[in-house]
Amino acid sequence: MNPMRERLGGLLNGTGAFLRCDRGGALYVTNLPSRCEQWRGLAQAMRAAGFRVEERGALLAVAPDGAWRTRFERWAAARCGESELTRLFRQGAAQSVCDEETRAWLEGIKRLELRQGLGDYEMTVRQAAAVALRKRCGGALYACGLCLDMLREGIVC
Repeated sequence: MNPMRERLGGLLNGTGAFLRCDRGGALYVTNLPSRCEQWRGLAQAMRAAGFRVEERGALLAVAPDGAWRTRFERWAAARCGESELTRLFRQGAAQSVCDEETRAWLEGIKRLELRQGLGDYEMTVRQAAAVALRKRCGGALYACGLCLDMLREGIVC
C-alpha cells in the first residue's frame, strides 16, 4: 500500500467511509461527509497531513501536495529498479512542478492501485516531460518514472 493511501486510511479508520481512486483530477474520493458527523474535523486533519481536500457534494476529493511526492518517491524507489529514463528524470527532481506532470503522476498511482497495467502510460509520461521541458519544470517527472517502472515490473500498490 502506498504511503498516501496508508495515511488516509488511518484517518478514515472507524468512520465506515470508503476511499477509492478518483476518476477525475484528484487521487482519491471518499464518502466521509455522509458517513461521519465530524467529517469537517477529519477533512481538516487530511489538510494538516498534506492533502488538498475539495468538497463534491456528498463526497470529498483528496489529492496529495508536493511533500507527498517526495515520500512516494522514496517508497517507490525501494520497490523497483530505475530505468534509464527514470534516472534521467531524477536529475530534475529539484525543479518546479507543472500541472501536466502532476496529472501524469496521479494517473500512474491510479494505474498501480487499480492494476490497470502499463497501457499508454509511457506516452502520457513522455508528453508530460515534453511540456515540462518547454515550461522549464520537471520536478514530478521522477515520480512519474517510478510509476512507469513499477507498472513495467508488474508491481501494484
